[in-house]
Amino acid sequence: MLKDVRITAIYTSEFQRTKKTAEPLARTLKISPVSIPIADREGLVKRIRTDNREDVVLIVGHSQSLTGLLKSFGSPDDVNITADEFDNLFIVVPAANGPPTVLRLRY
Repeated sequence: MLKDVRITAIYTSEFQRTKKTAEPLARTLKISPVSIPIADREGLVKRIRTDNREDVVLIVGHSQSLTGLLKSFGSPDDVNITADEFDNLFIVVPAANGPPTVLRLRY
């Protein structure tokens, strides 16, 4: 689903489920995913804003971490993801001024 969207960086948490989820796409795109501890949300946001400023980035996370990440990237809306939802795909498009556009898709 994501192989043609020009992803140039992939981040996962330190947990196997996120690493395994990212693995097929990373292999196809020849990208080495970077694992960031789930507790280091601010570090991840800072890294993306500095190292991947112009990139299309994939973050493979968890229900309890993605809601905070969306807020950290400027999403004005509260997002609820239950622990048994595994089909969410959020697309965050930064805006020059104001909050980003956030799309929530299901796959």
